[in-house]
Amino acid sequence: DDEKGQVDVAALELEAKHPRAKVISISHIPTGGGLVNPAKRIGEIAREAQLPYFLDACQSVGQMPVDVQDLGCDVLTATGRKFLRGPRGTGLLYIRRSFLPRLQPCMLDQYGALLSSELTYEARPDARRFEMWEQNMAGKVALAAAIEYA
Repeated sequence: DDEKGQVDVAALELEAKHPRAKVISISHIPTGGGLVNPAKRIGEIAREAQLPYFLDACQSVGQMPVDVQDLGCDVLTATGRKFLRGPRGTGLLYIRRSFLPRLQPCMLDQYGALLSSELTYEARPDARRFEMWEQNMAGKVALAAAIEYA
């Protein structure tokens, strides 16, 4: 961390060039304290180093503007219950379309993949491959309303 407690971008630039570096993953706004990490600059560092960039935006979505294109993240997660004021148990997962082929779900069901024969399947080509068949439809509708309101 730097003198303000934020991610030290100068140190990160050096670490990102290390051959063992595989991913950059940060919290945009850590819980408590009001610190905001320089997510856009970190996205630039990730691009320069050709590293995947995962951004936890649970504390920022709904509290401040969050633009995945501007921030340059490959994956963004957020919860519905915090600053979006949506229902518990809801959330958001954004995956950059060009990054999607690099990720595989830990499990699939009939919603995330289609059987192409008795023994083979094809995962959905979009991020919905990470969803499960049983869904809280009322929660999803309420989350959409909370997003519109925010």
